[in-house]
Amino acid sequence: MEVNDKLALFDFDGTITKGDTFIPFIKFVKGEFNFWLGIIALSPFIIFYFFGIISNSVLKRHFIKWYFKGMRYSDLKMSGQRFANEILPGMIRPKAITEIQELKDQNYTLYIVTASNSFWIAPWSEQFGFNIIATEWEVEDGLITGDYNGENCYGEEKRRLVLEHFQLEKYIKIVGYGDTKGDIPMLSLCHKTYFKPFI
Repeated sequence: MEVNDKLALFDFDGTITKGDTFIPFIKFVKGEFNFWLGIIALSPFIIFYFFGIISNSVLKRHFIKWYFKGMRYSDLKMSGQRFANEILPGMIRPKAITEIQELKDQNYTLYIVTASNSFWIAPWSEQFGFNIIATEWEVEDGLITGDYNGENCYGEEKRRLVLEHFQLEKYIKIVGYGDTKGDIPMLSLCHKTYFKPFI
């Protein structure tokens, strides 16, 4: 029996993709006009973020609440599938696909650990043999509440979730891929790390 004793942990936005996917997803679902209308409304929070008054996670919560609160979970799931099929292929770094295939050939267990949501990450991940750990959004009565279900999978939360999901001592080799300071806590758990490897 083949044993999966090698683990590969990937950040998604900016590592596998050429940039952020959250903003393109908002535009895809809401349209350009509504996106920019929201940016105007959210501008105080954006300014607070750039001056270090609020965190990345707090700012993102405001975005989720403004753009998606009250939307049906089922509708967003369908939008995520369409986004994964129509938009994500053009955002993926070719070198990342080559590396992913090599790891699959070496029998690595593949995980994406991302601050993005599974609405659009899961459909893409399934095509390439990934499991995912993502930021999930709270749903009540089939509607998005505008809050997180748990915490934003970023920074120390990435590290905590990896430790929660895996008994890392079981793996003889753990490799990690990231591109921002928010990935460093996760990368600290890996035997070998790659920072901005596919640019």
